[in-house]
Amino acid sequence: VMRYGPIIFLPELSSVSHPDTLEMILRDVCRVNIATLEPDWAAEVIAPGQEPLDAAISDINAKVAGLNQSLEQKTHQRSDLRRITRLLYDGGTSLEVVVRDAFRDLGADVEDPVDGDNNEDGWLEFGEDEDTKLRGVLEVKSTAKPGIDNEGLRQLAEWKTRGIENRGKKYKGIMVASTMINEAPHERTNPFGDKFIESATLHEVAVITTTNLYKIYCLNKEGKLDVQAFWNDLFSTVGIFSIDNYIEPDKPSHK
Repeated sequence: VMRYGPIIFLPELSSVSHPDTLEMILRDVCRVNIATLEPDWAAEVIAPGQEPLDAAISDINAKVAGLNQSLEQKTHQRSDLRRITRLLYDGGTSLEVVVRDAFRDLGADVEDPVDGDNNEDGWLEFGEDEDTKLRGVLEVKSTAKPGIDNEGLRQLAEWKTRGIENRGKKYKGIMVASTMINEAPHERTNPFGDKFIESATLHEVAVITTTNLYKIYCLNKEGKLDVQAFWNDLFSTVGIFSIDNYIEPDKPSHK
């Protein structure tokens, strides 16, 4: 059985504020024993012994404000540090940005693509000597499927030709591939079939997965990577880049 109390209709009291009206209803109509709200003028009255407490409260509020600012800074720093983990699951242009940033952290000078469709995903250079400098053009591919097709290889062939014709230099084709992006990296299958590997080899392209690029990035941050050796290895790769030489047996570089 549901029971309801009486419904009381009150006229609008234009001369009484809403808080005062609520207080009046609770006290005079509903017979609720409540304390009278402190008026504005009473707030200016200083009670005996109040001043030391006011000072303590002010000091605590200042510390809280400082802690909140520090927390916000640390939260932003954490977010910036974790941005690289997008290599493991991101896709599209957002992934392209993270890939270029990862190569920059590995010491390369990376040029962002110009605006527009059907453009390369970035140009990079590594090294100081103009004669021995390593030059590459990027193609970043991501998919939720378990495998990757040859479209990116065909695009890289076009980018390499564009580098010769428009820049007067020869560029290494570098594909950064991410497959099964909706699955955890350890649950992903080998994304490269025999036909793809054969095509990548004939195109003389180096293909590295975003997962392996992330591992290389971690090794560098841990001070365990010979950066020059990595770049030499990547540019000498024809086909699929292997990370086996960089990982100690039974000792993964990161969790």
